[in-house]
Amino acid sequence: MKTPETVPELIKHHHAFYEVNPYWVVVEQRTPAKTTTQRIQAGFDIDVYGITDRYVPGDSPDYAQACAAAEAMVAEMKPRLDPSCTVEVIPFGEEVFLESGSHAEMDARLRIRVTHERGLEQPAGPAESTALKEIEKQLRARGVMQGKSRG
Repeated sequence: MKTPETVPELIKHHHAFYEVNPYWVVVEQRTPAKTTTQRIQAGFDIDVYGITDRYVPGDSPDYAQACAAAEAMVAEMKPRLDPSCTVEVIPFGEEVFLESGSHAEMDARLRIRVTHERGLEQPAGPAESTALKEIEKQLRARGVMQGKSRG
């Protein structure tokens, strides 16, 4: 099969899909008498996966294209988000995740993290939920569906 040239071809070729998980932070509060920790949901992690049949050491051209497309999507939507909301793309270029049901398929992953700048002790709020909904809308518009691969 030929190398994907456009983002829609890339998404289709690698059967891209995404999963949403809470982004947790742990806050420690220390006093002379004791230390307490509190786990706070500070936002969301949207992990975007693509299935590949071979491992390419380092960043492959397809992976670089996927990261660039995610960065462009985030940059395009940033002006519409609450200023306290932070959205960043986190690449995992050297990691490959084996698909549990098959020895022939591997997943490549990139993460889109949604959080805020209101302080670590503050939980996620409406701004982060709105950003999550917008990211999901943008991913679906590009053909990236939630859940496991349909490939």
